[in-house]
Amino acid sequence: MVLFNLAFVAGVFLRRFVKRRFFSIKDERRLLWVRIVEVALEGGGLPERVPSLRFGWERAVAEEVLLGWWRTATEEERARLQSLFRTWGLFNARRARLHRGGKWEQARSALVLGRMQCHDTLPDLLGLLHRAPSEIQAAVLNALDLLGDPEAIEGLVNFLIRRRPRETRPVLSALIRCGEGASDRLLPFLDHPLPLVRAVVAAALAEVVSPRDVTALIPSAADADPEVRAKVARALGRTGEPRAFEAIERLAVDPVWYVRLQAIDAFSRIRLPEVHDRLLWAMRDRDWRVRQKAATAIHKFISDPVYLLERIREELDDRYALEALITVLEREGKTWEAVNRICSPISLVRENSQELIIELLRAQKFAATLSAIELHPDHAVRRELLRLVDEHAGSSARAPLQELLESRTLDAESRRTIEVLLARPEASP
Repeated sequence: MVLFNLAFVAGVFLRRFVKRRFFSIKDERRLLWVRIVEVALEGGGLPERVPSLRFGWERAVAEEVLLGWWRTATEEERARLQSLFRTWGLFNARRARLHRGGKWEQARSALVLGRMQCHDTLPDLLGLLHRAPSEIQAAVLNALDLLGDPEAIEGLVNFLIRRRPRETRPVLSALIRCGEGASDRLLPFLDHPLPLVRAVVAAALAEVVSPRDVTALIPSAADADPEVRAKVARALGRTGEPRAFEAIERLAVDPVWYVRLQAIDAFSRIRLPEVHDRLLWAMRDRDWRVRQKAATAIHKFISDPVYLLERIREELDDRYALEALITVLEREGKTWEAVNRICSPISLVRENSQELIIELLRAQKFAATLSAIELHPDHAVRRELLRLVDEHAGSSARAPLQELLESRTLDAESRRTIEVLLARPEASP
């Protein structure tokens, strides 16, 4: 028993010694490969004696060093790193594992080959994608994404057709990367009979589209699938082409709300005078999300909130459109900015701020004004706001003012002023 215990302890210490020695050798070899790569990148060439790559762990260390340099390397440096990757036999080793390795080795090899931009392995990667089990499909798709080769587009679409994966985001990401600068290769698939293919391709086009694609995109704005129409609307907007205006205009009255939403966003990218009126009328849309999008878009076009409020009040007379714009103004801080500048010493700033508050009061939107009366630290601002309420709010402000009197944070001066306003027998407080 004693001998067994001694042997066991000796075994533990021996294992620790061997493990420590192995990691020490591995670290030394890593530093050696780092120095070799540094010299090679500086144009010094390779040493006469290159360290052995007989064992798998040695190849793994060399590969790890190359991948580490790859992240921050320039295009010229990457060409040299790729040359080293091939010269040292790492490329052939990875390609062999891609075909004959286990699942983990195949997935890892695909990612390394994609990262090292080995375009000649594209047929191997596409072949593996079509026969690969679901566990490594994501890794192969990620490798194709890293490769970014336009020649992979057809293979990726065929994968969609044959395998019809539940999760299409990796395929979409790879199509976007491969379609950069080659959007024309995606366009033919917009006519595919399978809605899934048309939708994914349209989504990829929305990210990589070129102004020259407008003519080919317009027919797909009438696609039977609303997902496709929505993505095409986005793509048309991304072109920024006035030629897309009529197609986007039709999509802006689509029966499906999210198609209209994308059309409104597309309108905001088309620089034509007619867009202003379309966005204004879109603020009356039956869906609140579309109204919000239209209000945000038109505010980017026309940064004068007073002018917009007046147009909505006079031309639309629509409370939903009004609420949409006011929500945008509040979210972007325009109303509170006007409150803070209402007593500005600069006359133009002061007048513009007062006009915005007046428009809000006329629209019976009292929340920002009453909140400032209750909480603003500047007495002058509170007095000026109460003056504007007195002159422009009308009788509809009586109930909100009455509720404000119940606040414990209201200062004495403002409380007395509100009490006087409410005590008046006139219809207007």
